[in-house]
Amino acid sequence: MIPLKDNVRTRVVPVVTLALIAINLLAFLWQLTYSDSRASSLELSVAGVSERDAFTIEHGAVPFRLAHPGSECGVTAEDIVCGEGALTTEEGSELIRVPDDLEQPAWWTTPLTSMFMHVDLLHFLVAMVGLLIFGRTVEATLGRGRFLLLYLLSGLAAIYLQVLWDPNATGPIIGASGAVAGVLGAYAVAYARARIVTLAVVPLFGTLVEIPAYLVIAAWFVLELVPGLGRTATPDVADEAITYLSHVAVFALAALAGRFLIREPLPFEGRTAIPRGEPAHG
Repeated sequence: MIPLKDNVRTRVVPVVTLALIAINLLAFLWQLTYSDSRASSLELSVAGVSERDAFTIEHGAVPFRLAHPGSECGVTAEDIVCGEGALTTEEGSELIRVPDDLEQPAWWTTPLTSMFMHVDLLHFLVAMVGLLIFGRTVEATLGRGRFLLLYLLSGLAAIYLQVLWDPNATGPIIGASGAVAGVLGAYAVAYARARIVTLAVVPLFGTLVEIPAYLVIAAWFVLELVPGLGRTATPDVADEAITYLSHVAVFALAALAGRFLIREPLPFEGRTAIPRGEPAHG
């Protein structure tokens, strides 16, 4: 099933939503220009780190770097090593130097850049479909400025919740899912009874059906659990669990904020607007 649109009546062009999708697309295409089979240096090649892997580590949000401003990261064949000064790691009984061929962007830039990077095409599509379907309505409800603020703060909150949980983690966090989870939270509190027009496709046949919005939101979170849609660049199961829980927390926080920010939801198509807190009269 492919979600297409909701049944909430909006009369404005979702400029911010479309701009965010465009930026995410450009960033993803930029990632694809880096080889996933060729390394940028001999030392990185020995460590098995491709150009694309190196780009992810450099511009992803590494919890250790965010918790320890001024620190740097390097890679070995087994791990990402972060610290201050010369980077070393134990190999058997010996202490060896960790290659430092990675670029080291300012630590405070990486939370923003990481929010527009993606693990793969499926990761990108799941996040962007959620943003397109729900973002247009939340943007029309909150206004462009507050919607952009909600999106960015949700993304940053998802990252820093993971930093608080494990400030010494070295796996880079990438993806827009934390920001999109915030958008879904604000949507859910005001439009849980909305319906999503969905294209149901079976072999040689397709039809449009309407599905309750809360079921589509639940499906989005289920997809977050699918192996391969992890929001970190490492296969560590614990990292994946922490990432997922941070998205759930951001969803809840955004829903709470939505209770105060959204006083009068937009009407559904074919219905009259009912201000929150006022009874409907038949």
